[in-house]
Amino acid sequence: MSTLDDDRPGVAPSPHPLPDPHRWRAFFVALVAVFMDLLDSAIINIAAASIQKGLDTSNGELQWMSAGYTLSFSLLLIPGARLGDIFGRRRILLTGMAGFTAASLLCGVAQTSAMLVGARVMQGSMAGLMVPQVIAIIHDAFPPEERQRAFAIATSVIGLAPILANVLGGVLIELDLFGLDWRPIFLLNVPIGLVVLAMGPRLIRESCLPRPPRLNVIGMLILSTGLVLLIYPLIHGSETGWPAWTVLALILSVPVLGLFVHYEFLLASHESLRQAARKGRHRVLKANMPLIPFSSLQNRTFVGGLLVTIALFSGVSSFLLIVALFLQAGLGFSALGAAKASLAWPLVATLAAAVAPLLQKRFGRRLLTLGAILLALAMTLLIITVRLRGDDINAWALVPAMALGGAGTGVIVSVLFPFVLHDVPLEDGGSSSGLLNSVMQFSNALGVAFIGVVFFSQLGSASAMSADNVIPQVRSELRAIGVSADFQERIVGRFRICMQDRGEQPDSYRTPASCLRLQQEAASAPADQAPAVREVVASATTLVIKRSFSRALQSALLFDASVFLLCVGLVFLLPRKLTGRAPSATGAVATADRAPPGRRHRLARSGRPERSAQHARR
Repeated sequence: MSTLDDDRPGVAPSPHPLPDPHRWRAFFVALVAVFMDLLDSAIINIAAASIQKGLDTSNGELQWMSAGYTLSFSLLLIPGARLGDIFGRRRILLTGMAGFTAASLLCGVAQTSAMLVGARVMQGSMAGLMVPQVIAIIHDAFPPEERQRAFAIATSVIGLAPILANVLGGVLIELDLFGLDWRPIFLLNVPIGLVVLAMGPRLIRESCLPRPPRLNVIGMLILSTGLVLLIYPLIHGSETGWPAWTVLALILSVPVLGLFVHYEFLLASHESLRQAARKGRHRVLKANMPLIPFSSLQNRTFVGGLLVTIALFSGVSSFLLIVALFLQAGLGFSALGAAKASLAWPLVATLAAAVAPLLQKRFGRRLLTLGAILLALAMTLLIITVRLRGDDINAWALVPAMALGGAGTGVIVSVLFPFVLHDVPLEDGGSSSGLLNSVMQFSNALGVAFIGVVFFSQLGSASAMSADNVIPQVRSELRAIGVSADFQERIVGRFRICMQDRGEQPDSYRTPASCLRLQQEAASAPADQAPAVREVVASATTLVIKRSFSRALQSALLFDASVFLLCVGLVFLLPRKLTGRAPSATGAVATADRAPPGRRHRLARSGRPERSAQHARR
């Protein structure tokens, strides 16, 4: 999930005296960048099982296809905004679109898991260049009276993208166009990207800041290193048995991230920067700007909001991935079937996001509490559903929990940002919202990494336990078809080893060597018994897979439910209600309107346009 926000201290009004005559066509062309980012960040969940089966992908590599995208996106959001300020928003938008299109082509033709992971990281990086430009292009092209309409349309697109990702991903994989299986979900971006690249130069007007700040390259490199040292071992540790290098990397991530905070603090406390903030010396703004607004981090509301954001988005992103794997790899749903089963989540989330802002003024932060409680209840209801339905779970049985979770997501996401940014000073408004966006994207990657530790580590032990529970049934069925006691024990012994190996292997679709030996053993039965023996073994294998995935899912859902309950407590760090005219609470797009509540209200009454970022700080 991405936003249209950026990190600039303010969005300067258009330097052009007249509105852009092509502004609406330019707006829709630029909006395609946001739509493509949202589509590709969500569609991977539906395609995950098909990709794993087609490329013989390990569980860790599968997690990286999701986490790598969001991690690279979060790291490039702030530099992407800076590059647009320096070199021009249209130029950087189209550069990002060209790279995103090329990365999509590489995803579509990838022959190995490593190639696909690398292309996904490239996709996320290019999205980090594209998305921050859109809000600045809107501010440049539209007069103030038309901007809210543009933001409302953008909000609708953000709400519809996850729904379309579910449906489109399932349909494309189900159709298996030209025998390409999952590849069309990425190849579809290529013609769309080429159209944008052809129309963008003619329709989008160029703009940039007259005195832009420099890129904080050193800070970005330190931060990137620290986050990779944290995320990489979390994803690969469980499937590799937590070797020494994973533990060492986790330990090293702490001082590296501490070094980043120290470096940012030195920048923030530098005398020239303090003078620039106090006296508005334009020439001093050429210095490296800190990525972290330390003055905002002294604000309890903002810090509490960051903690809520981490808990919320890490829980939601991890849930959507494991549910897709549970439905397809565990229960044997097709991609389209899995899309239908989880469609209630984005549908209800969109409806709740439209209604919640209307209730914000009356209920205040109680809406946030309600959203977190609904998410925790959804996890609990899904655990109960899986336990009660046992091996007989269909798409309709999941709808109540999915709808409840979608309602919670829509409610809390649609009103969260205005509460988090409520007490942020004017001069830190843009940088704080930029940090909030980056934290949100990082939380997605962190959630996927943590849920992998819980889900895939439980899968191995659950598989062995499920096999032991099914073995009496296997013996009974083999006895019924007249198999000798000695042959029964050979089948049962190989079956137990096969199930244990299948649960511990890093790829849910790979057939272990022990399972191949089981199949050979079943085929060696007397000719009149062999077909029935093979059927018993196949049926028992399917049953163990269903039960082991169900148990692993329940453990992961307990983890997510705990995260959402933690979110309930963290909400109390936010203000009870928004005072003054709060930022539009229509979702993440609303934070793009930079002026804080009181200032926008004063400007609206006076009829004066907003000043530039530099002039506003004087």
